[in-house]
Amino acid sequence: MIISAPAKINRYLFILDRLPDGYHQILTMFEKISLFDHLHLEVKEAEDINIQLKCPDWLSNSKDNLIYQAAQAFCEISGLSLSIKIEVEKNIPAGGGLGGGSSDAAATLTALNKLTQEPLSRLELQAIGSRLGADIPFFVSDWSCAIGTGTGTQLEKVEHVSPNWYVLVFPEFSV
Repeated sequence: MIISAPAKINRYLFILDRLPDGYHQILTMFEKISLFDHLHLEVKEAEDINIQLKCPDWLSNSKDNLIYQAAQAFCEISGLSLSIKIEVEKNIPAGGGLGGGSSDAAATLTALNKLTQEPLSRLELQAIGSRLGADIPFFVSDWSCAIGTGTGTQLEKVEHVSPNWYVLVFPEFSV
């Protein structure tokens, strides 16, 4: 299965109080945009959980990668033992504030759920995602826009948004 993982922008972002865990309370409007990473997934039943991740050289292929963590968490929460192979084609720049890693993790959760006859609800996938990263629940949703509050994990769908064109500039440093 090949799944596309979209980038996102924050149409606006207000950073509020800092929390003890290092996160901040925010108020934002997330919007998915037409810039995508692509994940190639192969899944088979197995006796034990086995995850093989192949990313570009500049990304980790191990347990510290959000994609790996998402696959591991999916198996643990669903109770499924799977052999999972994931190859990542990156187009979203890392450190660009576009949520590429979070989107890839969400795409992994969504694809694994679909490939295994949906043992988990969307809310359960979002709960897994919120443990891994604040942007992941938005990417698990099928909404193109949402208001995010709390750390960004509390979402409210935005029904009507006027279309816009964006110019993305990626500086030589992480945002």
